[in-house]
Amino acid sequence: MRFLVVGAGSWGTAFSRVLLERGHEVVLACRTREQADAIASTGRNPRYLQSVDLSAARAVALADAPGEVDVVAVAVPSTAFADVVEALPSDSPVLSLVKGLDPETASGSPPVSAAAPSPSCPARTSPRRSRRACRQRQ
Repeated sequence: MRFLVVGAGSWGTAFSRVLLERGHEVVLACRTREQADAIASTGRNPRYLQSVDLSAARAVALADAPGEVDVVAVAVPSTAFADVVEALPSDSPVLSLVKGLDPETASGSPPVSAAAPSPSCPARTSPRRSRRACRQRQ
């Protein structure tokens, strides 16, 4: 499957690695072009989880994110979720990996726009587990 992971913080980085380990194609959409260029040139995220190998992912700025993907995984703070989802270039299903409370309702994470189409899609979990989630399997 082809995934667009929006958000290149710890959680987006870890989730991208998990998807890559399972043989999925990953496009990692970063907030800035500079961050995308740094990941593309080094295969590592210079700000978060620097030891995680992202060389098989395609890093792009969010403005350059492709629309032709199977699933969009959104790993951004809850305060940015609505704006990010509204600006997505795709009508693909959205898997919310959002942390924090919904700023509109002060309840749990904002609602997921659509369920992931496949049971092989990893379940949402806490961003605190990002280091453990992306450990290389021996």
